[in-house]
Parts: sequence; structure tokens; C-alpha cells
Amino acid sequence: MISILSKPFINSCEVNQDSCILIVHFKSKKCGFINIYREQIIFQFSCGWNNIGKGALNIGEVSFNYENGQLLIYKISNHKKILALKCDENVYRIAFDFISGTK
Repeated sequence: MISILSKPFINSCEVNQDSCILIVHFKSKKCGFINIYREQIIFQFSCGWNNIGKGALNIGEVSFNYENGQLLIYKISNHKKILALKCDENVYRIAFDFISGTK
């Protein structure tokens, strides 16, 4: 059965000395990534017709939150939500710890 309500989610993360890479999946397939570097965030995903995104952000211009099982990325200047993806809290903590070390 295929659900038309399926949404992309962060499946896992990989951390190395220079970056934290969040792997985005849609259903059971990898469909994108969010790369968090010391100075910027680059994201790209193509997860079905309605779930396409691509961009780059200065890490000092965004805030990260975790609410209701989702990783939320907001622009600090206007509190605009840039991304909201389902995410396990442990994956969020790993990413947040990496980000905290960059600021």
C-alpha cells in the first residue's frame, strides 16, 4: 500500500571533523541530504512531487529546534520556518551538538 500522505524524514546522520550530514529519506529510499558545516548549511532533497528543496544558509542566521518529533530550522531575523522534517531525537541531539560547537 502506498500512502499519499508520506513525508520525507531524516533517517540518520554522519559526523566527521568538518561536517554533520543528515540523510533524508522518502518512504524507504534516500532522496536528499542536509550538510551542516562550520559556517553554512547546504540542503537538497527531491522526495516526490511536493517535497523538493534546495538551498544554502549561513549557520549564524538560523536556529534549530526540536518539536513534536521534527527538526525545525528557522531564520533568526524573521522567525520564518525554512525546514521541518520528521527526525529521531537522538539524531537531532547529534546535529545540535555539532552546531553548538560551530557557534
